[in-house]
Amino acid sequence: MPLQIPQKVGEPTVFAKKFGKALISQQFSKPGKPGETIEFCLFDWPVIPSIVMPVTNELEVVAIKQFRYGANRVIIEFPGGNPKPGQSPEDVAHAEVEDETGYKVGDLVLLAPPIFFEPAFMVAPYHPFLARYCTPTGRQKLDEEEYLEVMKVPLREWILMIRAGEVQDSKSIAMTFLALPYLGVELKFS
Repeated sequence: MPLQIPQKVGEPTVFAKKFGKALISQQFSKPGKPGETIEFCLFDWPVIPSIVMPVTNELEVVAIKQFRYGANRVIIEFPGGNPKPGQSPEDVAHAEVEDETGYKVGDLVLLAPPIFFEPAFMVAPYHPFLARYCTPTGRQKLDEEEYLEVMKVPLREWILMIRAGEVQDSKSIAMTFLALPYLGVELKFS
């Protein structure tokens, strides 16, 4: 039997909207139960940000320690941000790496089609990029509400940090996995 999937019913109800983002309620049909619906609360994000894994010529990962309000603590993650009008995903990737880390991108690789942050309740994917051959420029330009520190970690140590649970940002973990073949790291299965 093929998978039955719920369908949206009606228009969403907007509970709160700020900075273009919205908290909404959406009704969905229950498959196999005509006339019955279920309500879901969703976070709607109308733009697709670019998230970038910067790596230097020496295979050092350039990451950031950034205070994150949802976790209420500092999280180790990759730089990224939302597009401004007229910016392509690649433009955003270049700008965010330099603005947040003070590094210039040498080569940019799109790792996959847009990936969802959390598809259970967020209508929000992101563009995952690998930025290779990054070099320092010293031109870091943080937004007023960004509280972060740049760190540079050899790739092997970065992977060990993920395995040890020091890196808890799911975007950064997933993107590291996707980037490994582009960084000359072969996964072996036994």
